[in-house]
Amino acid sequence: MSGHIFFRILEKCALTPFDHVAELTGIAERTLFRRLSANGLTYAGLIDELRFSEAKKLLQTPGMRIEDVAISVGFDDHSNFTRMFHRIAGVTPREFRKAAVR
Repeated sequence: MSGHIFFRILEKCALTPFDHVAELTGIAERTLFRRLSANGLTYAGLIDELRFSEAKKLLQTPGMRIEDVAISVGFDDHSNFTRMFHRIAGVTPREFRKAAVR
């Protein structure tokens, strides 16, 4: 499955409560939680990692504003996007973009 299609599917999950995702996958909530935990993951962390991965690609798109990248990966507020990105990457989206251009 291509990364773009996979991201679009998971993007829909980001808007879906955990219990509903468990129901859609046919896995009990507790089992899904344990499976994620066994791999060192949380539902929110998984969604953030997927958003981050897609954001890195989009930030390398010339002319795309950071605010537009934030919206594209599911954030209504670009400051929340910047905080999430900085938490994962250790740099702001703007700093990431500058380094990627070099």
